[in-house]
Amino acid sequence: MKRIFYFLAGIGLFISSCTTDNSGKAEPSAPVTETVKTAQEKSLDRKEEEKEKMKMSSVMRYAMATPEMSPWGFLLRNSSWAEQVHSGQYTLLCPTDSVLRANDISLFSMLKKKENQKILDELMASHLLVGSMDYDKVMKYETVETIDGRKLKVDPLNKTIGGVHFIREGKTTDHGSIIIMKDVIDFPKDKLEKLAKKESMQQKK
Repeated sequence: MKRIFYFLAGIGLFISSCTTDNSGKAEPSAPVTETVKTAQEKSLDRKEEEKEKMKMSSVMRYAMATPEMSPWGFLLRNSSWAEQVHSGQYTLLCPTDSVLRANDISLFSMLKKKENQKILDELMASHLLVGSMDYDKVMKYETVETIDGRKLKVDPLNKTIGGVHFIREGKTTDHGSIIIMKDVIDFPKDKLEKLAKKESMQQKK
């Protein structure tokens, strides 16, 4: 009888040791293996962080790095205002790439030519407001001042700046903010068409 008792007691201890301890706690599970990033992955993360930091450093860089704004961003970089905008606080009124295509993007390529620098500078100035402002702040004014000292009329009722409709907020960067516009303000279409026609005639000679 005693042998049977000891045998059953032994089985009970064995089962207990396989499941829980005397306190009723379950055995600890196997340790979870943590994912350790490789040196290459860490380097890529740092590059992405640096890229994002650079992108946020100014409205010009942000526009250049954002596909729908990049054509306008590169035009701004080619203008005489680039350095001033990069280090100051300005609001960029930014038409999208689709707006440029609707206005005949070939005419915008004319603005990249050195001989048309003055036209480019005047056009960019119409889209650069003094001070970093979001759309709501701009709508509190009757007029806003451009980087070259001109005034653009603001119409809160029709939601226009300089006669052009606002689409949406763009982005606020370390140096200024961006407002997305539905069209180009004071686009010198006639002047650029004449220059393009003149250039075409000269090439045919």
